[in-house]
Amino acid sequence: MTAPVRQILEDVRQAIVAAAIADPETNAALDSDTIKIDYLPRFTPEDLKNLRVVLAPRQDSSQKISRSTREHEVGIQIAVMQTAAPGTERFTQLLDLTSELDKALADADIESGTWSRSEVILYDVAALEQHGAFRSVITAYLKHRN
Repeated sequence: MTAPVRQILEDVRQAIVAAAIADPETNAALDSDTIKIDYLPRFTPEDLKNLRVVLAPRQDSSQKISRSTREHEVGIQIAVMQTAAPGTERFTQLLDLTSELDKALADADIESGTWSRSEVILYDVAALEQHGAFRSVITAYLKHRN
C-alpha cells in the first residue's frame, strides 16, 4: 500500500475524532483508541462485546489528467461492529451511529482529498444470523491528485 493511502486513512480517522460523535450507549466520544486502522478486520463474537470502528482501504483507481498528474479515487471502508441482536435498543443505537458517521464524513474536510461519494450497508444479515453481531459498512470514496 502506498503512503498516500495510509495518510488518507489517518486523515479520515482524525476527521471522525474531530466530529466528536458519541457512542449512544456510553455518551463517550469516539476517539483514536476506538477507531482502528486495520487491513484485515476479522473478529470473533467474543471480540465484539465492545464497540469497534475499523477503517480499511478497499480500492485505489487512477486516471491520467495530464502528463505529470494523475487523479486517484481511494475507497475506504468504515465498519461499525458490535454484538447486538435485531430489535434491541443497542441495535438501533448502532444504526444511528452509522448514520452519524456517514453524515460526519460527508461534511468533513479531509486534507489529503475530497469526498466524491459514499455507500452504506446498514447491516450485514449474515453476520447477524451466524454470529449475533451487528456489522455496518460505509464505503467512502476520496479523490486526490499527485
